[in-house]
Amino acid sequence: MNLTLGEVKCKRCKGRGLVRVNLRDKLECMCPKCWGDGKLDWIENVIGRRGFSSSSDSTGSSSNW
Repeated sequence: MNLTLGEVKCKRCKGRGLVRVNLRDKLECMCPKCWGDGKLDWIENVIGRRGFSSSSDSTGSSSNW
């Protein structure tokens, strides 16, 4: 992994991009903090990376179509 200036490895997944959700079955899923990238910039490290939300609309209005 190549980190640029201001980037750090994600502490939740230790830079792997995956976190274990089931210890017995060793089931892993994408890290919810870095969204699978394994690295964060300093702002994302504090507040987390903003991910995709299918429930929000692109206009920001509350109209019902």
